[in-house]
Amino acid sequence: MDFFKLIERLDEILYRVASWLLFYPITMWRMITSPLKTMQSVVGELWQEEAKQFDDTIPPPLFLLLTIIIVHAIELGTAGESELVTSTRGLSRLISSDSSLIFFRIMMFSMLALAAALRLNRAKGLPVDSESLKAPFYAQCYAAGFLVLLSDGVALLAERHLSFGDPHYYAILGASLVWLLAIEARWFAVQLKRSFAQGLVQAAIMIGVWALLFLPVAYLLH
Repeated sequence: MDFFKLIERLDEILYRVASWLLFYPITMWRMITSPLKTMQSVVGELWQEEAKQFDDTIPPPLFLLLTIIIVHAIELGTAGESELVTSTRGLSRLISSDSSLIFFRIMMFSMLALAAALRLNRAKGLPVDSESLKAPFYAQCYAAGFLVLLSDGVALLAERHLSFGDPHYYAILGASLVWLLAIEARWFAVQLKRSFAQGLVQAAIMIGVWALLFLPVAYLLH
């Protein structure tokens, strides 16, 4: 790659990063005001040619990643280093830096999106493959990103470390999961063309599966 092509590439990267400053708050606002509509828009976006996909919003996986990074940056600036980084108890010894903590949070919340996509495919009787999972996984990345803001963001506003052992954290997480359950119930009901009650059952199963994965890890980290 010659110098001028490198400059052009850097120019493209700079524009892309700068555009996030505009489209991230737009995407977040849409999740605040119309979460179900925002999640449903993913299918239409993925049907477009690649260059036109998510041209006025942040792509869902990137939205999840940026939300985790932003919340973590706010945590460092307000509450200081997370207890998961400084602690040497349990599995928290494996989280020894900010980058490893961010990676851990990405894995935990992306597992939520994957659990929802798998639950939808099973309810529809669809095969489990990368093509059929992509759209629901992308849609759920929006929900997972907003859940990060609700749970970890509210904890930061309360000026508390994001400690899995803090009972206040579990109270905030519980309230966030109530929001998640309501949104997921509507999403499953629409996707499966069933009643809200049936969607609620599917959402409860999905969140239960994620919780079975999440809570033991959280306990071992404490």
